Amino acid sequence: MPKPTKDNTDPVAIETSESAISVPQGGQATFNVRLAARPSSTVAVNVIRAGGDTDITIVSGESLIFNKARFNQWKTVTLAAAQDADTVDGTATFRLYGEGLQSAEIVATEVDDDQAAPAYQIVTDRDALTVNEGATAVFNVKLSADPGQIVPVTVGHQSGDTDITVASGNTYYFDSSSWNVGQPVTLAAAEDDDTANGQAVFAVSAPAAETVYVTATEQDAGGGSTTNRVVIDPVSRIEGHLRVEVEVSGGTVSKAWSSATLFRGIEKILAGRDPRDAPLITQRLCGVCTYVHQLCSVRAIENAIGTLVPDNACLVRNLTLGAQFMHDHIVHFYHLHGLDWVDITSALSANAGATEALAHSVSPDADPIDFAAVKSRLQGMVDTGNLGPFANAYWGHSDYKLSPEENLLVTAHYLSALDLQIVAARMMAILGGKNPHPQSTIVGGVTCGGELSPDRLATFRTYLEQTRRFVDTVYMPDLKVVAARYPEWVDIGGFTNFLACGEFPQVPDGGLFMPAGVILNGDILNVQPLNEAAITEHVARSWYSGTSDLHPLNGETNPAFTGLDVNDRYSWFKAPRYDGAAMEVGPLARVLIGYGLGKPEFVTVVQNFLLDTGLSEADLISTLGRTAARALETVIVGNGMVSWLDQLENNLQSGDKAIYWDYAMISDSGRGFLEAPRGALGHWIDIDNSTTSRYQMVVPTTWNLGPRSVDSVDASKSIPGPMEQALVGVPVADPANPVEILRVIHSFDPCIACGVHVIDVDQDKTYDVKVI
Repeated sequence: MPKPTKDNTDPVAIETSESAISVPQGGQATFNVRLAARPSSTVAVNVIRAGGDTDITIVSGESLIFNKARFNQWKTVTLAAAQDADTVDGTATFRLYGEGLQSAEIVATEVDDDQAAPAYQIVTDRDALTVNEGATAVFNVKLSADPGQIVPVTVGHQSGDTDITVASGNTYYFDSSSWNVGQPVTLAAAEDDDTANGQAVFAVSAPAAETVYVTATEQDAGGGSTTNRVVIDPVSRIEGHLRVEVEVSGGTVSKAWSSATLFRGIEKILAGRDPRDAPLITQRLCGVCTYVHQLCSVRAIENAIGTLVPDNACLVRNLTLGAQFMHDHIVHFYHLHGLDWVDITSALSANAGATEALAHSVSPDADPIDFAAVKSRLQGMVDTGNLGPFANAYWGHSDYKLSPEENLLVTAHYLSALDLQIVAARMMAILGGKNPHPQSTIVGGVTCGGELSPDRLATFRTYLEQTRRFVDTVYMPDLKVVAARYPEWVDIGGFTNFLACGEFPQVPDGGLFMPAGVILNGDILNVQPLNEAAITEHVARSWYSGTSDLHPLNGETNPAFTGLDVNDRYSWFKAPRYDGAAMEVGPLARVLIGYGLGKPEFVTVVQNFLLDTGLSEADLISTLGRTAARALETVIVGNGMVSWLDQLENNLQSGDKAIYWDYAMISDSGRGFLEAPRGALGHWIDIDNSTTSRYQMVVPTTWNLGPRSVDSVDASKSIPGPMEQALVGVPVADPANPVEILRVIHSFDPCIACGVHVIDVDQDKTYDVKVI
């Protein structure tokens, strides 16, 4: 894998929402501007009239400032055409330029004021809204009539408080089939240190339509509304130790803090050891992420010493990791996250015959289940008081939406998945020697040559097809049932920045089955290339010495516990950032990046799901979308595994049996990137005289659940982590039983055991709730 690279110095293109604009005589018109890619530093886009009719002038937007974090947020330029005595429709060319930018031009045409009215207008459901500080608010946009063509509608920041931004929905394309369907535009108000209620104006623009303006007012967090705080401790159905504290105001979460409460110090343990110890030791970080640290550590060493591996070794590694993906995602949906959507006690009132009919309707090809026996088994658990994994949950909560029969259906599949996950684990054991902690991956290749016989690979294929059948006939249909019953969750728990480092190297052609990339501000179809040099770890709010943000290759792990204070330091997690921005990693990031880049393996699966559910691309940026992405990815990876297994068998049959190449240990630095089921994982190593002198890791849950960092643009502000931001705006019906908060937390699949603290300030009460 390549070493870190510097920022791309090619000129960044300036994008305009349209290439030509009509300005009514005596009136005004607007167009929107943004950058096509992230600039290396904050830049100004200047707008001047380059020539033409001097009656057409710039009213506002002559200089637009873009920084790294908000380069793809539309900003508005307003033009005016003065009244004149002639009857000629004058034109003027306006030039947009800036340092390090590729200039652009737009032609404005003055239109006489007796022109025919446009065929359509922009319609918004409100012209003003309030956005709570640290939260989001939504308005909807559509057209008044059929445009007869594809019309882009863009939402740009025209003026006012720059802390209020478009979080998602800054561009929609309407046509004859969608013109009258309202689409959501989400505005976000960043946390700040002042007590003023800021205000911003957003211009909603489209070609040949009058611009519509929406005014957003920030409700400052110190502005007088009371806040509630609730405490949940502990939360299970995750792995490790975590504390989450949230404030609830007006029935929704207004702020959140995520605290990892256990220091492991693996980086310290590795110092001075043989580098080849690292894969075995880091693998023991977790029994759930059972293979990923071993492979990532091996890749870091191979990167440092510059060695490659045979094609067969690459295929074996892909198959082993793919098996973990399938195992992990199935377990997550049914055994970790499913009970946030399913009310087990409701299943006791289900009609078994009706459940059987339901099962056949949602998945005719699924294996039959004796639902009466499942119901009897559940009743026995209730009667004896031995609920096992179903004990101490929020059964009967008002936000459980499935019918009794749907609850019984998914509960039966919960039990089936307990058996199926064993099948997926056996795939890993065939190629890895055992599970958990497969042990066949080593620097230079793999050691499982004896397991690559036709019989053993045939057994692997049987397990693979059995798992894929479960995904197709059980997992995906159950996901669609949940999606149909919880449509409001496409608007809850979303985050708009995504990062993936890529996974499953393809042989012999190269490239990655899962592409690397970055999505910022929810701009799904504008995937940016990943620049590893932009990754840093921040510790100003963590229990480590210092305040500097460092690249992991230069990182330090010097613990300095100071006590838990959410206004200062409050976590053993560091705060990874990409060019200063918080980034979500994991299945949703990978699916959106693969889809945004047009990878056929992703596009087909995603579009089929959207057609089946009636959801849109934008709906995926949510708690429900995060949950759905795991299932979609399980299908995608399963399809890939069939191809990799075919390749491996063909290679072996043709006489290519190489699984290991020798190497020489040298002194150098290297890194390994890997996509774990939970998200992007990175290991960085310094090797000196055949010993490890420095070792650093950035794990997926650190990306997703890390604490706040200092804003690189404005040091007086802090940037909450992805989950901290995703929790803001989550409705909480009952602070003593906050199942809604658990849905968001579990949707990230944290690899830590978790205590959640919710403080109810409205009632001046802290709730202590035990959750299983």
